[in-house]
Amino acid sequence: MVNLGYFFRAFFWSFPFLALLGLLIAGVTGLIVAAIVSIIASTITVCISDRLGGAVSKTLFGMHKREWSLREQLSGALNQAMLHKSQKRYDQALRTVNGVLDKDPDFPDALFLKAQILLEGFGNTEAAKGYLKKVMEAVPNNRAAIHRSASRLYHELTGTEAND
Repeated sequence: MVNLGYFFRAFFWSFPFLALLGLLIAGVTGLIVAAIVSIIASTITVCISDRLGGAVSKTLFGMHKREWSLREQLSGALNQAMLHKSQKRYDQALRTVNGVLDKDPDFPDALFLKAQILLEGFGNTEAAKGYLKKVMEAVPNNRAAIHRSASRLYHELTGTEAND
């Protein structure tokens, strides 16, 4: 699949020059030929840069691919789990969030989501409270949104008042 951002950069880099040349030499026909040649050249440029990797991309487009952290890599799966939960497919949501937690057992967002799934989908209040405690331990800063959300839900489940 061609990266559209790179494609448009390559296209808008080459087209004005080819269009001007085409207009001067052949008029409107030259303009059409310039557009076709620019599309072909841009596609080839992007395909070559994808094949050869980051060095070519950085040279051609002034960009480079950065390394993704583990949590950034897992965020797609976590989003899938949230979608399953929102559609009340709790078994799938639990399997997906468990897969995330297998790779990063201390991921607060995944721990919080698992608590919600256990509570909403399975009525397992005790297990949910355990995961909420893990969130609060993983993010001890009581000003962090995830900590406050976990604390609020935990105290709601225990019937106690939050001291945060």
